[in-house]
Amino acid sequence: MIHLKDFIVLDKVAQGGMGTIYRGLQGNGPAQRLVAIKFVRHRHAKTEMFKKIFKEEVAQIFPLVHANIAQCYSVGEEKGQLYCVMEYIDGLNLKMIQDRVQKKLFQNFAEERLPLPLAIYIIMETAKGLGFAHRFHPPGKNEISLIHRDVSPHNIMVSFDGLIKIIDFGMAKQRDIGEGDEKTATGHLKGKPSYMAPEYIRGKYYDHRLDQYALGIVFWELITGARLFTGNTIIEIIQKIDRNIIPDPREFNPDLPNNARETIARMLNPNPRKRFSSMEEVVKSLMPTFAMNPVGPSDLKNFFHQHMEEDFIQMRDNLRNQITKALVRTSLRRQDDNVVKTQNSEAQNEANKLTFQRGRKAS
Repeated sequence: MIHLKDFIVLDKVAQGGMGTIYRGLQGNGPAQRLVAIKFVRHRHAKTEMFKKIFKEEVAQIFPLVHANIAQCYSVGEEKGQLYCVMEYIDGLNLKMIQDRVQKKLFQNFAEERLPLPLAIYIIMETAKGLGFAHRFHPPGKNEISLIHRDVSPHNIMVSFDGLIKIIDFGMAKQRDIGEGDEKTATGHLKGKPSYMAPEYIRGKYYDHRLDQYALGIVFWELITGARLFTGNTIIEIIQKIDRNIIPDPREFNPDLPNNARETIARMLNPNPRKRFSSMEEVVKSLMPTFAMNPVGPSDLKNFFHQHMEEDFIQMRDNLRNQITKALVRTSLRRQDDNVVKTQNSEAQNEANKLTFQRGRKAS
């Protein structure tokens, strides 16, 4: 088990290209809170230059506070281990939800895709968070455009309370310093190949609309219940993105309103200049579809409670057990440390006595 001086590390909850994420406890008493701790793989943090840039880049997003972005609290290094402490989201990432839908794991829910109003809500909330980052203006500083560059179902969290949070802001940027998630025969590409934009895989100039294309893929997949760009190899996936053949989502979901269909098509335009100018424009474009059946956090929360109540209870019980075990381990370790300190202190006192006695005899 990994140990940090100022945190109680609980259990591993996810693993990715940059590192491994654990749940943890920060603080004591009433101020104690659950956090997510991402430990960076040692193979990425080989040089002091990487560590320096990593800490500076992550620290840059500390002021990035938005309802749809998981906040980054701190960054540090202990015994050569780099880590980043983030807001813990009690829920599932969108990839987990999609898998549950496709494998029929939701109780009393046999549909092939999430209900359309919930899918629209998830995309709009994600777009709001990305839009805020793209025009981020830290207090007292110049505006900076933060591009996520790894927008995918894995990095969109859906809390059990129905809130949508983008995770891994700042971490995606680090992949240009270390090694990427994937490598190709033509060089290094950072991120998940199935969610890359054409301009990126072609090595051309890109801006914040890179994230829009990735979110467009997520949107298409949520609406259809299928994968857009797949292949047996990374090269095969990239070739499909380069050809940019996008099947009409209505082939999978005939009830899709034309407004949503047009929004998806524009987000997935291979020419960045023909996409929406901003994420705010994406949200505005979806408003007519959203207005037909508006939903909010409580509706998504009800969906979870209706269709995964047993799993939800089991997850909460598991978390409580993990916290209990960790607190017991920490208590025992502190007792052992106190015993060792006491023994060392007693040994030192005996040594001092012997030294004093020898000194008296010598005199």
